[in-house]
Amino acid sequence: MNEEEILSKLEKLSVIEVFERISHQLSSEKSRSLWRSIQSEIKSGAVRSAVNWLENALKQKSEQVREALNRFREVEE
Repeated sequence: MNEEEILSKLEKLSVIEVFERISHQLSSEKSRSLWRSIQSEIKSGAVRSAVNWLENALKQKSEQVREALNRFREVEE
């Protein structure tokens, strides 16, 4: 996977997708149940402001990575 593919995936990643991916990696049913409860709250809007904050933070980090990659490319040229 090249840098552009990684950046593209970062930009498309949503908080709900992160929770879903984490829940698939949990071993116990109890842990998966906890994650499902969290996902349900997120989807219902109960923690929408936290989700918005996390999504914005992810977008900012993605942009920082993109800028750092561009600076690196400029130095390499």
